[in-house]
This record gives sequence, structure tokens and C-alpha cells, in this order.
Amino acid sequence: MGNKIFEKYGMLADNKLGARILINSKSKILFVNDNFLFDFMGNNPDNISLTAKNLDIIFNMFHNGKRKSFSEIIKEAALQNSISVQLFFKPDCGKETLVDFSAVLLNSEDDILLGVFSKSNKNDTSDLMQFSLKNYRVTFNAASEAIFICDPENGNILDVNSAALDLFGYSYLDIFNINPDDLIRGSENNCISFSGLIKSTEYAGLQFSEMAARDKNNKKMWIEISTKFYRTNNIKRVIAIIRDISQRKNSEKYIKDNELKYRTLFETANDAIIIIKDLVIVDCNIKALELLKCSHHEIISHSPFEFFSVNSENEMNSVSNTIIKINNALNGETQFFEWINRKKDGTLFETEVSLNNIIVGEDNYLQAIIRDVSERKKYEKSLIESENKFRDFAEKSIIGIFLIQDDVFKYMNQKLIQILGFERNDDNDMLKLQDIIHPDDFEFVSNSFNNSSLCASDSINSDFRCIKQNKQIIHVEIYGSRTFFNEEPAVVGSLIDVTERKKIEMAVMAAKEEAEKSNKLKSEFLAQISHEIRTPVNSILSYAGLIKEELEENIPIELAQSFSIMNRAGKRIIRTIDLILNMSQLHTGTFEYIPTKFDIYGRVLDNLYLEYKKIAAEKNLQLYLDCQKEEKYNIFADEYTVYQIFVNLIDNAIKYTDKGSIRILLGRDNENNIFVEVTDTGIGIKEEYLPHIFDAFTQEDQGYTRKFEGNGLGLALVKEYCRLNKALINVKSQKGIGSTFKVTFI
Repeated sequence: MGNKIFEKYGMLADNKLGARILINSKSKILFVNDNFLFDFMGNNPDNISLTAKNLDIIFNMFHNGKRKSFSEIIKEAALQNSISVQLFFKPDCGKETLVDFSAVLLNSEDDILLGVFSKSNKNDTSDLMQFSLKNYRVTFNAASEAIFICDPENGNILDVNSAALDLFGYSYLDIFNINPDDLIRGSENNCISFSGLIKSTEYAGLQFSEMAARDKNNKKMWIEISTKFYRTNNIKRVIAIIRDISQRKNSEKYIKDNELKYRTLFETANDAIIIIKDLVIVDCNIKALELLKCSHHEIISHSPFEFFSVNSENEMNSVSNTIIKINNALNGETQFFEWINRKKDGTLFETEVSLNNIIVGEDNYLQAIIRDVSERKKYEKSLIESENKFRDFAEKSIIGIFLIQDDVFKYMNQKLIQILGFERNDDNDMLKLQDIIHPDDFEFVSNSFNNSSLCASDSINSDFRCIKQNKQIIHVEIYGSRTFFNEEPAVVGSLIDVTERKKIEMAVMAAKEEAEKSNKLKSEFLAQISHEIRTPVNSILSYAGLIKEELEENIPIELAQSFSIMNRAGKRIIRTIDLILNMSQLHTGTFEYIPTKFDIYGRVLDNLYLEYKKIAAEKNLQLYLDCQKEEKYNIFADEYTVYQIFVNLIDNAIKYTDKGSIRILLGRDNENNIFVEVTDTGIGIKEEYLPHIFDAFTQEDQGYTRKFEGNGLGLALVKEYCRLNKALINVKSQKGIGSTFKVTFI
């Protein structure tokens, strides 16, 4: 039998229990096990040939008065998917006996049948379980829980019911080709494997275990397994009943996780938390132990009054007030108050307490959240004590200083009064923000001062317009921070008159706008004058071409050269005008940018390669275009400007290269962005000139003595076109070696 067939059906066919064969519908025997040889062939493998026709001699049956051969029975089994009959078995020498025979089609694609023989005088019902005991199979498959029949000697699965197939998602045949330990694994607390559990059941008796399992789709589940060993006619078996407990495990995990979260929050809280029931402390967190300077046993089962400073003379900490707050909290009214607490060693300290009722089951508990505010109280007292020092400093300051609370100036120093044009008098203490702030700025300033979402340490930095007492409008800047005044939020800060600075800034802004206007006017002039030049130049070139055609046969050599010079010069002027026009359109904002999606190879680079290949050849240069032609290089950009980018780059590469080659590389970078590199072996660029290479009207060689013609607009336009198309351009160059320009489309 082929290795693949044996791997697939070997466990069923090579079972030590029962005489078994694997055969196809054409009566070709693929495999027989040892029991078949021993029971029916005299334990002699030579007695088996390649087809079942030899078995027709020793196995047959009578049906409707006619003898039916074994080959015919096999064909019927293949057509009907299974068969169960009694055959006459007649060995070479011996008495003819009856034999029970069952066959089932394992796989129609493989065309494989499994046949099982059993002599009628045997009682080996385990071997015929899945073929002949129909009543058992119906009961077996009707069970709602998954059932596995296993071999305790090796832990292998011998049979499963329908519920097991539904639970794990496998077909009946597929489940036998799976390692049981890959199907069912031990849990974290139970390291024994499934096969190990099966093997140990013979000695351990009835066993219960929870294990992890995975179905056909690799979905994890939790299962509960009960295993029991039994023996039938000296055949050992273990029955494993499996129940899906994933929902229960998830519920347990949810409860456990929530308990853990609550306990984590409880123990890691920044405030002390005490749980009280019937005026007895039943629980507390670590912060409470630290705050009250006591151990766990010194607070649990103790009265909370041991940690309160109950004073009949102090209404806030009186017993009656305490009982009122407790009753209000038990009635669902959260209590928030300041309190005097006592540590275990008798030290008193000030706290803020939040008291509320929590219900667990049918029991009511009080939760007291206690925060030590002693340091804050000291700070507030220190702030009050330092007020006189602050006033002394503020009065001598050369900048305006204020204290504002609820949009009212609680304090203004002499300098601030002077800035606002007031006189020192008691009426200034009632001055409001809206009295001095320009009406158009008031809402913005008021929001800055009263934003309650900001904490006390946040600063305020703003500028706005003020109206002096004489109605003069000035510009001011304030720098403030949040604080407390008389236990209420306030803002303390400084105010500076910046009117003169604002005037200077406005003058600078006006000058800038005037410069931009002049620059725009210059660009418009360039556009207009470029049109005025281009029209007569085109006329000159056209008429020169006509004259050349008329005189072509009689034209002297010197005059022919003049026509060529005239043509080149005219085209140079037109190219210069085109560059100036394009640059002026960009500066004046009149350039029409039309982005579309197109293939940069087919629409731009391939055309330029064909156009410049001849031009490069005239200078004995090689021009290459490298890319993966079968790939699409689609970009979303303006096709005209993209075309102009590479016209300028390739044209420059040829112009500044006397020998060697120019290579155009099209590809994608590590982030899948399309890029184009134009590399030449030309004269290169000096390192100090690289920062200015994209500046308009600049060249590395300046003046009338420069070697190469040009106006310095080409690369400036390339930079602008890259900006329009959201492309990045960079250049690497070494003098005398060559240059590489890389354009990346983001």
C-alpha cells in the first residue's frame, strides 16, 4: 500500500483487533492486517495475490438462490457506501463455515473500502462497533456530550460519536489522522497530556480533568473530561466523555479579572480608603495604613471613632455631626467634608473625606475616602502670611502686577494703575475686567481667566487691547498663573504696555505686504514682456526658415551656418521665455494645476528616453532607462509639470556630460513610494554650491566667461514643480565624478 494511503487510513486498517483489509472498487487488495492472515490465510502472506478474485474461491454467498462472488459484493459496497452480509468461508482444506463481513467506503475520491471479517463463533463486538451494531451506533451518536473510545495502551482514538465531531469540527475519518495530544492539551495547572490521561485511567479508575483543546479552525476551548476504564473479552478500552466548559471558564475569568481589577484599584489608590459596616472597620487599603500609621490588625474590627478627633466644642468634629453624616451617606447622599483625623500615635492632621454608601449583595457598607490636606493648608496659611511681602515687592515693581478673582481686580500695584490711567483710590479695588478690556476682546480674555478645566499650576499668556480711563486704546500683554486667594481660585500676574511694539510690528507687516505686491508686479511684468518678445522671435524664425528653403540649393556654406546659428539662438530665446513664463505663472498664482492618475513610465519617461537618445548619441553618450516594464508605475500628479521636471533633469545631464553615460532609474523605495533617479558622469557640482542649486537665476559659473549656456531657471522650476506635485527632490554630486537627482512621489 502506498505511503500516502497508509498514512491516511493506517490506524483503521492496521488495527490489532479483527481481521481487516483495504480494497478498492476494482477488487485490488491494498493491505491486509496480521489477524486476517492468521484467521483466513493460514498466516501465509504468499496466499494473498493482488486482486480479490482469489478471495472469490474462499468467500462467497447465496442470494435469491444464486451464488454471489466476493468481487460482486465489493462493487455493491462501493455503490452503496457500505454493506454487511454473511459469507461462506471455505479454506483449502477444512469445513465450510459462516463469516460475518462488513465493508464501508472510506473515501470516494481515493476509492478505498475498509472490510472487516469476523467468524460467527466469536464475540468481538468492539471490532464491529462502527459497522454492524447499528443500534449501538444510533445510541452512541444520539448522546449530547462528546464521547471518545480510546486504546489505553497507546492513547490513540478508536471511535468518536457525532457530538465529538460537532465539537471539534472534523469529519469522522479526519479525526483519526490527528495526534490526540495536538487536539487536546493539558491546562496550565494540569501538565498531563490527553494520551497520558487515557493511559493512566486503567490504574487510576474514574478520572476527572479540565484541559485545553483546539478545534479544526484552531479556536481554543476549555473542556472537562471524565475517563473510565473497561474490559470486554480481554480487550482494554477507555471511554472519555468530554464537555465544553468554555463559557463557564470565561465567566470565572471575568469574575476573577474584575475582582483583581477592583483589588488593584483599591490597593493602588492615591487616597486612603476605609470600608465600614455597622460602625466597625472591615477593610482598608495600604494607603490607609500609611496615613494612620498603624498595622492591619490595629484598624480592622476597630471603631472609626478611634481615628477621628471628636470634639464637642467643635461643631465640625462633634459626635452629633458625625452621626448625621453617616446616616446621610447610608441614605444614598454622598457626603464631602473637611475633618480632623487622628493617627494611631495621637497626631492630629487635617483631611478631606468623601463618604458614600455601597451595597454588596444585601449588605450596606460605608466607603470613606480620606485625603491628607495638611500640606495644602500650610501652603494656604503661608500664602496669607506672605501677602504683605508680596505687596511690598509689587509696589516697587516697574511692571504692572495684579490679582484677579471672579473677573474683579482684588489687587493692582501703582504701575498698573499708571498704565491704565487711573488714580490710586479705594474704588480701584472694585474694578472689573470688562471695565478695561476692549469689547471685541473681552470674551477671549474672560475665557482665559475662567477656564475651570485648567489646573492651578497652568499659566496664562495672552495679548489684547485695553481702554484707558481717558478712552485711549492701548495694546497689552499679560503673564499670569493660577493660585488661591481666600481659599478660592484666582489669577496673579503681570501686565505690560506693548503699544509701541505693536506699531512697529504693523509697520513691518505693511512693508512686507508692499514688498510682496512689488514682487507680484514684477512677475506680471515678466509674463507680459515675455509674450512681447516671443511673438517677434517666432516670426523671425519662421521667415528665416522660409528664406533658407528658398535659397537651399544656391545658399553659400557661410550663410547656411548663419541660418543654423540663428535657429539655435531663436530656440534658446524661446526656451528662456517659456521658463520665465512658467516661473511668472507660479509666482502670480495663475498656473493651472490639473492632477490626474497616469503611468509615469508610459506617458513621460519612455517618450523622453526616445527623444533624448539621439541627442545623447550626437555627443557619443549612452542613455539608459532601467525599470520593471511589466509593473505599473501610476502616480497622481499634473502630467505637464512632471514632464517638465524630467525634461530639465535629462537635458542638464546631457549638457553637463562630455563622456560616459546618463542613467534613468524608475523604481519603488522601502515604503513603496515611486521614485526616479537621473544619474550622469558629468562635471559634477561643487559642495559649497549645492545649497543654492535650486535658486532662480543662479549658476555655478557666473558671467560672460562661463562655459555652459543657461539662465538658471530650469532647476528652480523643477523645485517648484516638485512642490506642486508633493514630490521630494534631492541631489548628490561630486565635482569631476557626476551627479544624481532623485525625485520621490509621496
